Amino acid sequence: MTVAVTRRLCHQQFTAILRSVVGKRISPMSRARPEKPRRGRPLVHNDKWSKVSVVLFNRQIIRLDAAVLAVRKKSDATLTRAAMIRALIDGVLDSGFDLTDLTSERDLRMRLAQRLR
Repeated sequence: MTVAVTRRLCHQQFTAILRSVVGKRISPMSRARPEKPRRGRPLVHNDKWSKVSVVLFNRQIIRLDAAVLAVRKKSDATLTRAAMIRALIDGVLDSGFDLTDLTSERDLRMRLAQRLR
């Protein structure tokens, strides 16, 4: 009397048997998949960027948010707080304003306010 023994194959054994029969490696990545749409906000930056945490005072956030809201109401633009901060920084850096002889944050604030008036 012959007894048939059935044996369960593990994933590696099953893949090895298939590979020997088919003659090539079967990989889930080898199949072309349609590109999934990117989740989250659309990319708006063309420059390389880093995420940075900066402490702002509540009074600064309140005034910044009020300015962003005023721009949105007036022009229907989709301006964000972060976009406004980046624009302010780039505006100062691109203006040719001499930053080399500053003595403090207060000194910078006073000189900028005086120049912009």
